[in-house]
Amino acid sequence: MIFALLGFAAILLDRRWAAVRLAAWLDHRRRLHPEWEPSWGPTLWWRPWLVVAATFFGLASGVKWSGFFFLLAFVAYVIVVD
Repeated sequence: MIFALLGFAAILLDRRWAAVRLAAWLDHRRRLHPEWEPSWGPTLWWRPWLVVAATFFGLASGVKWSGFFFLLAFVAYVIVVD
């Protein structure tokens, strides 16, 4: 259970990290082009906290097979939220 909890914490840290990066990107774009209106945001490819979360969910799955359900649930969550 500790690995599943650490994976969930990494997901929460990823949400905050991505929000900060998105806000910085929008601020940078608005300073460069004040008339610009966002229609599409940037693609955030580098997501180290998602790698950490996947590692923890993999460790949870290694301890007990039901850890795969946590992995599948949080993969679906990340896809829907993003």
